[in-house]
Amino acid sequence: MRGSVVLLVIAIVSLAIVLLLIVPAQIVLGPLYKPVLKYHQYILQVSGPIIGALISVIAVLSNDLVKYYASTSTLRLSLGIGGEVDPGLDVEVFDPTRRISAMIINDGNAIIRDAKASLTIKVKKGNEEKYHLGDVLLHRNKFDEYIKKYNHIKEILESPNCQNYLANRVNPHVVGESLPWALPERIVVRPSIRLRSKVISKKKLTEKLLDAEKIEKSNEKSNKKSNSFLTNIVKEFLDILKDLPLPWFFTDYQHITSISPGQRNRLLIFDYVKLSDDKYLIMPYSEYGGGGPSDPSVRPYRACLILTKDIEFVFEITVHGEGSRRPLRFNLCITVNKLNQLESTVQCIIKGGDYNQLLKTLNNLKCQS
Repeated sequence: MRGSVVLLVIAIVSLAIVLLLIVPAQIVLGPLYKPVLKYHQYILQVSGPIIGALISVIAVLSNDLVKYYASTSTLRLSLGIGGEVDPGLDVEVFDPTRRISAMIINDGNAIIRDAKASLTIKVKKGNEEKYHLGDVLLHRNKFDEYIKKYNHIKEILESPNCQNYLANRVNPHVVGESLPWALPERIVVRPSIRLRSKVISKKKLTEKLLDAEKIEKSNEKSNKKSNSFLTNIVKEFLDILKDLPLPWFFTDYQHITSISPGQRNRLLIFDYVKLSDDKYLIMPYSEYGGGGPSDPSVRPYRACLILTKDIEFVFEITVHGEGSRRPLRFNLCITVNKLNQLESTVQCIIKGGDYNQLLKTLNNLKCQS
């Protein structure tokens, strides 16, 4: 589209030059008229086709620009409050987690379809900046250690969403990965097999079967009533599993949506939990989305990261879609001090504090250019 604008400007300037040469040149040029006079007749002969061509080009390009601006919209961050105090960011308070999200509004008159957002995470430590997350990733073999040290995150670390985080343990990085919407409108199904909050697996069923067989043998030795009927049922069930195409149930990706004119949609960015005054657990979302009430699906995080006072996480976020004039880009700079300040403000709000102070604190999460 920039090319069309440039061509339109060139065409208008060219038309102005041609008109300058064919209008009463003596009036326009003054003392420069005489040198041009001998060429004036020739200019008049060719000016007609040139003017016609330039007017056609200007008309076509102007029509293209009008169509483009009528069929596209712009995206921006907005809570709907307006003014500089509006950060476009929101914090939702759960126990013990907090969820940071961005409210994306469609400012135009056209629907933005298939809107997607991508996330890139950089780690800054002193003058060093890198994409590799190996030093800050909470590896699964350290989960038990952290559960013993910080008991309030036991349920989080034992949940499938943390246990199955997507970052690779050998080469962990988050570069251009998808973020989910709170209100996805284009569902992409994926298979999973779950019952309530626990993952069903053949391994676990086999363990249950072995336990049942041990109990049965123990009962036989002590002349107690055998539980062989239940054991046989489990055996038959495992035999059936061998022939069934697993998994059986389906859930969905949540990284695509459409945003109507004037509508906002919530972009989920990350959860965090305070471990101490100088340490936080940061859990960026993945395309699998965030769990809702009674949601039986696995919603794995992108990674589980440890934020300490000597490092800073830079979240580079880009939102784009069909019908968007340009991508919306914004960066969040996450530090322990900023999250401590946010936590303090949240506690004040719970006690009836000033909401504007919360907005300022959220605004502070953005990187200052």
